[in-house]
Amino acid sequence: MGKLLSKITEIFPGNTEYMGVALVMIGVAVFVTLVLNFVARKLKFVKYLPGIVLIFVGLFSIFSVIDNLFDPVSLNNIFIFITCVAAGLVSILFALIIGIVSN
Repeated sequence: MGKLLSKITEIFPGNTEYMGVALVMIGVAVFVTLVLNFVARKLKFVKYLPGIVLIFVGLFSIFSVIDNLFDPVSLNNIFIFITCVAAGLVSILFALIIGIVSN
């Protein structure tokens, strides 16, 4: 695992903090999805809520700077969009896997 992580950081030398934030967000999204699945076992749709919320946050972030998309000031919003949509998709796919495995 350590060699894999060091190879990945060699590929992207200046962006390790962005990768760390993205991995933490994805991990938190998966954890929240898992916890919500155990807490609300009877309500099937609850496990999809973290992913849907993250995707909407990402879409709101990109639509708020759609006029100034190539302005350097809007790079933070583009990063929020990419990170939230990626974490949301992973969370939704994880919820789908939980639903398939539990049946």
